[in-house]
Amino acid sequence: MADVPPVDMTFAAIGYEQTCFRSLYLLAEPSAQLMALHEAGQLALGAGPLAHMPHLSLLYSDVTEDQKPSIIDTIDIPLPLTARFDAVELWARDQPEVHSWYRVAQVRFPGLAKNG
Repeated sequence: MADVPPVDMTFAAIGYEQTCFRSLYLLAEPSAQLMALHEAGQLALGAGPLAHMPHLSLLYSDVTEDQKPSIIDTIDIPLPLTARFDAVELWARDQPEVHSWYRVAQVRFPGLAKNG
């Protein structure tokens, strides 16, 4: 992975779902680099097809769906927003509660020194 450059992700929309772990998030625009990383992760894990919805979580909560639009109205993030990531992490859990989550792996993209 030494030649992998950092990942630039562009977030163009705020999304929300009823599930606690996707309560509010920034939705990333698809890119060839994100798809390649997703596929490399599947191969590394020996996994079959996995859902792919790159996003950046803003809130983990059980707030109701009718409360979320007013919360979104208070978020002062100009979109689209592009952010650079120099690592990815894989997390697992034994229980649904966030405090039970643990990091399984971290992969850094040393290409940052060459490109940034």
